Amino acid sequence: MRRDETKLNVHIVCHTHDDAGWLKTVDQYFYGANNSIQVAGVQYILDTVVQSLEANPDRKFVYADMAFFMRWWAEQDEDTRGLVSRLVENGQLDFVNGGYVQHDEAGSHYVAMIDQTTRGHMFLRKAFGKVPRVGWQIDPFGHSSTQAGLLGAHVGFDALFFGRADYQDMDYRKGLKALEMVWRGSGTLEDAEIFTGNFASGNYGPPPGFWWDWWGGDAPVMDDARLAEYNVQERVDSFVARCKEIANVTRGNDIIVTMGSDFWYSNAHVVYKNLDKLIHYLNEDGRINTFYSTPAKYVEAKHGYNESWPLKTDDFFPYADSPHAYWTGYFSSRPTSKRFIRLATSYLQAARQLEAFVGVNKTGWTTDALEEAISLTQHHDAITGTEKQHVANDYHRRLHKGLKEAQQVALAALSRILRGENHPPLLGDAASGDGQGAGSRFDEDRRRQEGEGAVVLERGLDGAGEQGRDEGGGGEGIAWSTARRRLQAGGPHPNPIDVHIDLHACDWLNISACPATVHLSNATGGGGPGVMVVAYNPLAWGRVAALRVPLANQHHSWTVVGPEGEAIASQLVPVAPSTWCLQRLMARVNATCPAGLGQAELVFLAELPPTGYNAYYLRPDVVSGGTAVAAGSSGGSSAGGDAAAGRVRGSGGGGPVRRSERQESWDSAEPGPAQQITQPVAASAGGWPASLHGEAVPASAGPGAAAGRDECDEKGRTTLDNGIITLEFECERGILVSMKTGDAEMELVTRFAWYNSSDGLDVSENRGQASGAYIFRPNGVYDIHPGKGKPLALEIVRGDVVSEARQAFNSWATLITSVRKEGGRGVQVPGYAVGQHIDSDCLTGEARVAGPMNNSSMCGGGKDASGLYAGQPYVEFEWTVGPIPYEDHLGREVVVQYVTDLDSGDAFWTDANGREMIKRVRDQRPAWELNVTEPAAGNYYPLTAAMYIQDNKRQVALLTERAQGGASLRSGELEVMVHRRTAVDDWRGVAEPLNETVCGCTGPDCNCTGTAGRLAAGWLVARGVHWLVLSPLDTAARERRYLQQLLNDPPLLGFAPIPIKPEGLGPAAAAASSRGAPLGADIGIRRSFTMNERGLPKNVHLLTFRDTGDKSFLVRLAHLFEDDEDPDYGLSKPIHVDLNLVMQLFQYQEVSEMSLTANQLKADADKRLRFRAGEELRPGLNTTSSSRGQPRPLKKHHPLEVVDCRGPEQR
Repeated sequence: MRRDETKLNVHIVCHTHDDAGWLKTVDQYFYGANNSIQVAGVQYILDTVVQSLEANPDRKFVYADMAFFMRWWAEQDEDTRGLVSRLVENGQLDFVNGGYVQHDEAGSHYVAMIDQTTRGHMFLRKAFGKVPRVGWQIDPFGHSSTQAGLLGAHVGFDALFFGRADYQDMDYRKGLKALEMVWRGSGTLEDAEIFTGNFASGNYGPPPGFWWDWWGGDAPVMDDARLAEYNVQERVDSFVARCKEIANVTRGNDIIVTMGSDFWYSNAHVVYKNLDKLIHYLNEDGRINTFYSTPAKYVEAKHGYNESWPLKTDDFFPYADSPHAYWTGYFSSRPTSKRFIRLATSYLQAARQLEAFVGVNKTGWTTDALEEAISLTQHHDAITGTEKQHVANDYHRRLHKGLKEAQQVALAALSRILRGENHPPLLGDAASGDGQGAGSRFDEDRRRQEGEGAVVLERGLDGAGEQGRDEGGGGEGIAWSTARRRLQAGGPHPNPIDVHIDLHACDWLNISACPATVHLSNATGGGGPGVMVVAYNPLAWGRVAALRVPLANQHHSWTVVGPEGEAIASQLVPVAPSTWCLQRLMARVNATCPAGLGQAELVFLAELPPTGYNAYYLRPDVVSGGTAVAAGSSGGSSAGGDAAAGRVRGSGGGGPVRRSERQESWDSAEPGPAQQITQPVAASAGGWPASLHGEAVPASAGPGAAAGRDECDEKGRTTLDNGIITLEFECERGILVSMKTGDAEMELVTRFAWYNSSDGLDVSENRGQASGAYIFRPNGVYDIHPGKGKPLALEIVRGDVVSEARQAFNSWATLITSVRKEGGRGVQVPGYAVGQHIDSDCLTGEARVAGPMNNSSMCGGGKDASGLYAGQPYVEFEWTVGPIPYEDHLGREVVVQYVTDLDSGDAFWTDANGREMIKRVRDQRPAWELNVTEPAAGNYYPLTAAMYIQDNKRQVALLTERAQGGASLRSGELEVMVHRRTAVDDWRGVAEPLNETVCGCTGPDCNCTGTAGRLAAGWLVARGVHWLVLSPLDTAARERRYLQQLLNDPPLLGFAPIPIKPEGLGPAAAAASSRGAPLGADIGIRRSFTMNERGLPKNVHLLTFRDTGDKSFLVRLAHLFEDDEDPDYGLSKPIHVDLNLVMQLFQYQEVSEMSLTANQLKADADKRLRFRAGEELRPGLNTTSSSRGQPRPLKKHHPLEVVDCRGPEQR
């Protein structure tokens, strides 16, 4: 059937929406298991759809979710595969979206969005030579501009369709016939516009009355005229009426009618038989022209109109489906799961780089399992936290399994490089710096003229572009010389070193647990070799990273030796009693081994090269005459000084340090009564980690910390200072009051609060609508404090390495504020405590108010800490929340608030999936007039990486390390939701309250810990980090963009014994050791290595570097800045990058510029359909724009571009 220009053309689109986990696990959904929860089996859907399509060539079907299709395809025989290929070739079976899943658009980072889409697209290209042309994000709960610009237009899609949008927005657009639009997904990216359709139903199902799947219950077409229930005319009239309703809110004489929903077509014959009849009788009736179609065919019809369409330039957040049902709770649901996913995503990028260097293992471990798990967890019921608990457990198991395999890959690769093994991709004369393979360096003039090759960010040579090419853009002023880099032990080794290097990963560094390092530090007491730490930097810039290594605390001091034998300043820090509590909790639920629990952490600063590693040796010092002296070294020692020096991520410089008297008492002290501290807990099934190797846990004061009132000035104030930032605290009330940098200052107060989760029974409108996994509906907000009239417990910790303030707001909400210092000697100055501290038993829940800090201080469950690290332009706030109280049966949704004196008014900015910053205005929407029904929930937006507020001089930015929800509900304030525990379900299908435990069990009988008392169930504790950056407006973007990347991509760490010859050290090694030379130098291991000695310019990020496994590499480079974000230094300008900065150690023959998902040449993707944009919607319009203006001219060479380059490797 063809279109009829004289009639309404109804495009029937048959589809199924198959969630890759929600109420059941992805396996249960595929096989049709556990049908007591939901009747669904995807294998039967695909089986019967293929049979139905073969039976009638007019029938069509579209499928989106490759997580299921790839599995089904692998089980088919050659005959079935041949049949499916023919159906694809003749257009009966089409693929929409084509990603592994339909990802969430609020919490997913753009890197993971690209990866999961690429996984599906590469499969379709390989299996069918198929390139999807239409985006199909029909179920996510709000829609991001990143999806339109980056994952839509730059993927090569002609159009994008979705089901859900705010009910007020949809009502407004229906009146203007503006449900279909041109969405400009970026104000910076060139060619970022895409035709976009929002289904008129606000969903993706069939018209009411035509739910024909098994469980639908609607009347079939009964066309035997002899029957009393003959209903052809009624079925025709009803369908025509539904089509006219859609046509009344749609432009033109083409409409799309979706015939499908969740797990439809489990018996496809039922639906198709009824549709065949309906289409026949509709066309016989003649009022409308009805036919099987696809979204691609529908878009072609719309493109033929040659008219302008309403323009959209912002996004579709937040989403509400009724006045008191804002889907903004899921921005923060399951916070530890969100962190686990983000850390695994970062680890994958680093592991892929190493895998590419040594070559993909064809028979052993690869990074594929982790890629698959991360792709799966981008699903809009996975990273969102809106799945049932047993499904969340399954996601965590998959992530853990994939992570373990990726660790094998990464650590084996590092071990090979350490030993001097060269894989074929490494050039034979790597030390020459030439970096050229066959055809590896583009002819400059030809590339400029023809745009050939890796024109990733090839945007002209001006400003930062020239500087970036000449200086390599090394991070933080670090210059990495050829002599120091590449192959540390004097060039490539034709004969690798014959020594075993068995690197280990540590998944629980956030609770100071690492079996490898704790065991090795124990062994050093018996003459063991010490600990080697290998830190790999996945960023293509040099960086300084604070590393902390759990130790057994059996030695007075340690020496850290750098890759060239240089002494590295360090500090030994006893773990906090709060960490002690958490360690025991996690051991009790079998999440980690007690033998791996550290009693101290050795902290030091590591200078790391671009896409490379440095190896550090940690050795216990020789103790003589009461003084700890680094063996053969004049510096770099770390004494286990005053316990009040707290947790340290920074490092000082320095020489030998004397063991303090207070340290003696700490060593002999047992941890005090365990409080219910909230540590960086990972809620995962079976105890799998929800936090990997990234963030440290706060340490607390040792026993006998005295109230140091003498540290307060005459105004009752005390300060923390790292040379760049000064924080001022009020001693009496225990609060932070101001922050000052060299160029800006502001008043600043940090505080916790909690929203009471409404059960929906206290109002008449939307009665029963509660807060839950999806919905944020509060009915009150309350400060978290230690008690009426009581000050916060405040402990100030000073040192040459780090300074920090620890605040206890009550027994389950705490904050540690840290500032790192540079150039110190690693000596801890005695800390002091101000005010009182709420102390509670971490296992029994007995609470009491203690006096000035005792030896069990900070073991409570909620804390806020702020700190300054030397030389760093940010303050780190480490928040810990939980277990959230539930004795009163009230749901609590906990927020951290940063209150400043900035006159920011109603405006604030939030990021879109880690990319562009979008302006928000409180109680407003750009395109329509908002009726404010939920003042808090209606102003919450997703934060993937950052948010900021500003006035006419200053900007304060908050950076996050996981997806969260945030708002600015008052001028000068930033608010972020960090943890949620709700009492009831919110009636959106999951049928469970959000009530997590550490071990993943649910129900009244859940007992993770095997103990009695309030904490027996092991209710979830969450910990995370915010970085706060205060800047003048002209430098704000520069600092924020760079720090955002550092926080997102921590170093990949490996731990091993210091390598020695099998026969022992020997005289040469002993002599070298006495001179301070690093152990292991005599056996020639590569202590330092980089794939990219010059580094990339600071505004260019190496997004992807991977071996595709089919004799090619995939490289993605991303410009980090938006237009005009950094006009003074030129970082937001176009830039030209030489691909050999990335590929200098590799040989390759040719380079092709690809689409974002690497499934087609960019030139082919650029042939996509483009639609003309008309006027942008604004509140108050009452007519549809009829503008037929010319298309907006496309600006070339914009920042923020992500470009794929792919070329065959030469092995």
